[in-house]
Amino acid sequence: MGFSQKIPLLALVCLLALVADQATKFWAVENLTRAFEVESAETFTQKLRSFWVMENLEPLRKSPITVVEGFWRFRYLENPGAAWGFLGSLDPRLRLPFFRSAPLFAMAVLGFLYFRAARHQLRLRVSLALVIGGALGNFVDRWIHGYVIDFVDWHVSTYHWPTFNVADVAISLGVAGVALESLAASRRRKKRAAEAETAEEEIESRASGEGESALPEVDRPLEAPEPDPTRSD
Repeated sequence: MGFSQKIPLLALVCLLALVADQATKFWAVENLTRAFEVESAETFTQKLRSFWVMENLEPLRKSPITVVEGFWRFRYLENPGAAWGFLGSLDPRLRLPFFRSAPLFAMAVLGFLYFRAARHQLRLRVSLALVIGGALGNFVDRWIHGYVIDFVDWHVSTYHWPTFNVADVAISLGVAGVALESLAASRRRKKRAAEAETAEEEIESRASGEGESALPEVDRPLEAPEPDPTRSD
């Protein structure tokens, strides 16, 4: 499969991930903050403009929306760092340039791996495209706002899972797909190695059998018949 033939799948998966991510973040700003009320944004165009322009909306945060009591709720949160808030407390003069440049390098590497994938590795290519699309969604947030909008909040008993978004889901699914493909590829390599070893043993066995059957028989000297004692010449 050529380079150009792999582009449509990459573009489609990345676009779907990006649109789903930004659409759900728009929903989070509209329903979990008072940002549009403060801006008096009523039409979709006005709300969209406020969504892209307004920053630091946590002071305008509304009460969380409970989906499953004691387990799942929607709560607006701004994450200035990486996953789980990593490097979030770093000086903005260092943090912003880093988070605006590092994803570009990561997406370039993932894109290289995507185009290197073989034609039959559809799962691998879809998985890499999901990771790129998710990274692109969070990259857009960091570039425009300087932070990532998170809103999915999970609790399991006393454990609180770090708040995440749809882009994080796409990245997680992509990473899981890459891991599954790696396991499948490892199994295929072991299977091919075992088949090759079996075939080699069969060839050696046949060669050995043919060699033994091809050995010439050794002629034995004729033995003179023993004289008959009852016969007299």
